[in-house]
Amino acid sequence: MSDPVDEIRAAERRAVQARERLSDDFQRLQVRLNPKTLAKDAARSAADAGQSAAASGLDFAKANPAPIAGAVAVTGLFLLRHRIAKLFPRKKKHTVAAKAKAPRHQQKED
Repeated sequence: MSDPVDEIRAAERRAVQARERLSDDFQRLQVRLNPKTLAKDAARSAADAGQSAAASGLDFAKANPAPIAGAVAVTGLFLLRHRIAKLFPRKKKHTVAAKAKAPRHQQKED
């Protein structure tokens, strides 16, 4: 049989080691759950995701330039639609009310 004093000392050593492991784990959790750390990790993840999306979009654009050019053209036309419309002014419509207001010599010409 082993000495009871040795068993107690071994148990105390194991308890000290367990407390140290628990303390280390607790400190690591505190660092990981720190709001600043969580925010930095989230920002880093979002930046990585954005870069990945941009890279895949660029690869798609390189592989398929025609649809991209079409989409850019349609978007440009949509954004410039008012300026383009000003280039082609509409003719004023001759209405009955406009003819009634016109002088008599203009009405005879119609």
